[in-house]
Amino acid sequence: MRSFLLAGAAITALALSTSASAQDSAIAQTQDQVPAARANEENTIVVTAQRREESTSDVPISLTVRSGEDLKALGIEAIRDLHIGTPGLRIDRNGISLQPSIRGITALDGNAGNDANVSLYVDGVYRPNPAANNIDLPDVEQIEVLKGPQGTLFGRNATGGAIRITTTRPSFDVGGYATVGYGSFNNFVAQGTITGPVVGDSLAAGLSAYYQTNDGYLNDLTSGGDATGGLESMLVRGKLLFVPSDNFEILLAAHYSDRSDGSLSGQPFQGNTAARGTPGVIIPTDPYDVANNNDPRVDVEEYSVSANVTIELGFGSVNFVTAYTDVDIFSPVESDYTNIDRQFFFTNTSQKTFSQEVTLASDGDGPLNWLAGVFYYNDDAQYDPLRVVTGGAPFDIFGRQETEAYSAFGEITYEILTGLTGIAGVRYSTEDRALSGSFGTEAFPAIASATFDSWTPRFSLRYEFDSGTNIYATYSKGFKSGGFSASSLTPVPFEPEQLEAFEIGVKTSDRSVIRASAAAFYYDYTNQQVQAATTLQNGTTVGTTTNAASSEIYGFEAEASVDLTDELSLLVTGSYLHARYDSFPSAFAQVPILINGQPCLCGNVGANIDATGNQLVRAPDFTFSATANYSTDISIGRIDASTTLYVSDEFFFTPDNRVKQPSYATVSARLAYETLDGKWEVAVFGRNLTDEVIFQGASILPAADGVLFAPPRTVGIELSRRF
Repeated sequence: MRSFLLAGAAITALALSTSASAQDSAIAQTQDQVPAARANEENTIVVTAQRREESTSDVPISLTVRSGEDLKALGIEAIRDLHIGTPGLRIDRNGISLQPSIRGITALDGNAGNDANVSLYVDGVYRPNPAANNIDLPDVEQIEVLKGPQGTLFGRNATGGAIRITTTRPSFDVGGYATVGYGSFNNFVAQGTITGPVVGDSLAAGLSAYYQTNDGYLNDLTSGGDATGGLESMLVRGKLLFVPSDNFEILLAAHYSDRSDGSLSGQPFQGNTAARGTPGVIIPTDPYDVANNNDPRVDVEEYSVSANVTIELGFGSVNFVTAYTDVDIFSPVESDYTNIDRQFFFTNTSQKTFSQEVTLASDGDGPLNWLAGVFYYNDDAQYDPLRVVTGGAPFDIFGRQETEAYSAFGEITYEILTGLTGIAGVRYSTEDRALSGSFGTEAFPAIASATFDSWTPRFSLRYEFDSGTNIYATYSKGFKSGGFSASSLTPVPFEPEQLEAFEIGVKTSDRSVIRASAAAFYYDYTNQQVQAATTLQNGTTVGTTTNAASSEIYGFEAEASVDLTDELSLLVTGSYLHARYDSFPSAFAQVPILINGQPCLCGNVGANIDATGNQLVRAPDFTFSATANYSTDISIGRIDASTTLYVSDEFFFTPDNRVKQPSYATVSARLAYETLDGKWEVAVFGRNLTDEVIFQGASILPAADGVLFAPPRTVGIELSRRF
């Protein structure tokens, strides 16, 4: 780590000392400092999926790009809704953790220090904690969803892909907006962004703020049906952009958020709970009815700071991204999903993460271009403690997992023939993991350590026709590190999982009448990390991770947008996914208890089953969406209208394919009026207008099959002022 920082200081000093004689060229836009989600004068959508500015049609991977305005049209207010309009993506909950799934690649483990295998980045900073990633999206410029392994350029735990969020960048032009909204369940939202110059054309600042509160959409049967499960969330993000010369730029960012989400209240799926038969028990069965004790929720408080430095060197540019994040999580959750005081889990988690990345890239001229970089990551995550209360008796688990990771990567792009480009890249990653902790006492003695490493290459060929249409073929590998289960303090680590991916695709030019892309893919997924269970010394059962499965995944995705008229446009997306375990003979499952050969709906017992041939978790076979946008000028301003249909096939929450979300279809809509001067806007909107019952996640435990509900139909109104 020190060597990275010293190298950065040395290069920064060199750039400052030579800035007076530097060339008058714009800073090469590599990494994440670029303003995203914009189209140039030729309607070219610019992305940084390969750590440099490129048109989406020039990137030989499958990706979906959505701007902040797109999110409004699609009815997306938080990251949990991002699968609407993104083929191949699902975002659901696994207990308190938010677990994305891309093409069937998803994590089943929420243990402290263990990461998802779909990486999430905000402004170039990796966010490892899945429980802290249920974030609001108040000031988004662009979201890029990269599909397939991103092991070369994004490295650790990007087996399934990466989600890259870019927020508002400070501007030297004064601007911003403020919005207030009100809707169903007393949902109140206030948000705004302001930006402008501080010192001439060398220092600019930006500030964003967000606040949301509501009563919740769940009905508490223990109090006669009162509303419960409310949300209170606030976020503040500040940025400073310092540009002392044409060849040097520093972007500083600080973020604070505090979010309390009560939608973790759930009910036993089909009434299966160990509390059945207990005097006074209330077992909810109707949608959105709950009878939970102890206010189940997840409280997340987060601080983060980052520095993004870019220096133009004449032949290319160097970029430094340094970040530190501190997350504290508290979550009380019960195990039987009724009003009976049977067993509670009180999760107290803290996680501190430091990362440093240095990337050096060529200037993009000529047939040969290259990029090289190094990455350092240090993470300290712990249960302090995970408290299990059974029958009034507490049992504390103090578990800690520390991670130190290094990697080096490089990629070369070469125009072999006119129109034909080859890409070759590789990354080497090594990680040291250490487990410490104890049962019952507040101590963290060392227990075990392990080291994991991997090479993850990528090779692509892309051919561009005279029309601007591209076809491509890509081979890539993904690597998700091994680790430990901090809840069980098991000294034997689970091993890394590997994924080999083959993809072919086609993309039309961004300037085409119909802008379309399609991809077919095949994955060989081995040594999968799956869930098992361990019974502790006091009889408590906790989740652990092991390696026990391999899968075959293949499918096809497509999306197309067309401007039918100057006022009407249409976006259509669809995916077919075949994701099956091809070898999983000893899958762990919570199986309903049988009495006289019939399920008693009185809880579960752990068992090993053969899940070979079953559908992977959170991997629907088919999804489809269609969004229509209509905008027209009228004598007193402008009208914007949009509506989105989203259809999902059924999918499962467990490898035994027992607890499932049935197929469903939702409709969202938004109608807005904007004044002639463009400063005021009033809008009405509706989400899940079909009022579908949708599970946002499941928690399958010995005491119950717990399911959590996503919001029902909601409507609202909002008023915005731009300046």
